[in-house]
Amino acid sequence: MRTPFHSAVALETYMRPAALTLFLCGILVYALFQARYLIHGPQIILHAPTETVHHERIVLLKGEAKHITAITLNGREIFTDEHGVFEEPLVLENGYTIMTLHAKNRYGRTIDMTRSFIYKGDTAIN
Repeated sequence: MRTPFHSAVALETYMRPAALTLFLCGILVYALFQARYLIHGPQIILHAPTETVHHERIVLLKGEAKHITAITLNGREIFTDEHGVFEEPLVLENGYTIMTLHAKNRYGRTIDMTRSFIYKGDTAIN
């Protein structure tokens, strides 16, 4: 014959492992949440310019950098605002210019973005 005491003991034997499993799953979820920047790494998003051929010598690079500690444009450090947005002028050489953005996060992971631009100035002779 089962008594209420036996039911309580049986319930306790199942509750302890279930609580421990739930606790360990919570720690795992928290650790993955905290490691999200390590998992994703740095990101660079270039919003403008979208075209390759330009008739102006200076183009304004507009973009966003996420999860970074440093970013450079052709080896020269540039700066972002508190939201990771940057605006930086780039002087185009005659003909073909290659632009490289390089970003690094606090864990040492890096990302490079390379874009090519063609400068076609006025060719009319007065």
